[in-house]
Formats: sequence, structure tokens, C-alpha cells
Amino acid sequence: MTEGLRVNFSDKEAASEARSVELLPRGEYHVSITDIELRESQSEKNYGKPYWGIEFTIQEGPYADRKAWTNCMLFEGALYTLSQLMKATGYDITAGDFEVPNPYDLIGKEVVVSIVKQGKRSNKQTGEEYDERNEVKGIKAYDADTFKVGATQKAAAKSGGKSNLLP
Repeated sequence: MTEGLRVNFSDKEAASEARSVELLPRGEYHVSITDIELRESQSEKNYGKPYWGIEFTIQEGPYADRKAWTNCMLFEGALYTLSQLMKATGYDITAGDFEVPNPYDLIGKEVVVSIVKQGKRSNKQTGEEYDERNEVKGIKAYDADTFKVGATQKAAAKSGGKSNLLP
């Protein structure tokens, strides 16, 4: 209900215009888990099955404060991302039964994600095409003593976000 609600725009807010955001270059990024939302799959094959929508925030380097997202399936046969996430946040994962932690216990945890750039994609059911996007393809533990912001990230930042890596 917004009837009667009033706001006061600052000069900066009033001057705001839509802008495009360059994709992140391929590489490993030190991130913090900043949000996890429990969702249900809408796909025909896995309809109603649970998964997490995870938001990461890059912590350092030329892309600090940029966001990355991934889905983490919470059902048998699709637990690869959950396995990586649990190991990266200190859980001992072995084959067999595992109690999934409360997602709020993972907020603020720092990990390293591998990001790749995906080309145009289309929805097989609707034929709708999507623009290129970044995709998280791996999650591992963060170690401040050994993690270094990659040369690819630094070079891409200097060249205005363009990476010299092949797609």
C-alpha cells in the first residue's frame, strides 16, 4: 500500500539512469556469502524440489562489492554445489546422510568462487533467449595467506572490464 507515501529524492537519486553492468572476467574471487533464499524448483523435471539461491559479494580487488549468484540444489542427484559449499565452509562431507545447516549460519562466511562467462542461452520450452551472464562454477575454502587477486581480474579492470581470455 503506497497511497499517501511520500519520498524525498536527493540530487544524485533524481539524476539516476539505467546503466549496463559489464560481466566479470573469468577467474577466482574472494567472496562473502551475503544472502541465501530457500526456493522451490519450477522445472518440469524437478518441480517443487528445494534449492538455495545464494548471493555472494566480492570482497577485494578491482571488482570489490560486485555481486555473483548461484543456485545450490538440495535434493539427491544434484548435490555437487552443496558438497563444495559445505567443504568450503568447514563441514566434513562423506557419502551418506547429512543434515543441511540453517542457511543463516552460512551468511558472512568467506569462500572463493570460480566464475566463468556463459554465452547466450535460450529456454528450451519457451524459446526465449537470454543475454550473456556470469556463472559460478566452483566453490572452495578461502585462505587469506594464499589467495591472491588474479592477474586476469587486474588486467580486465585496467582494460575497462574486457578480459583477454577466450570464451
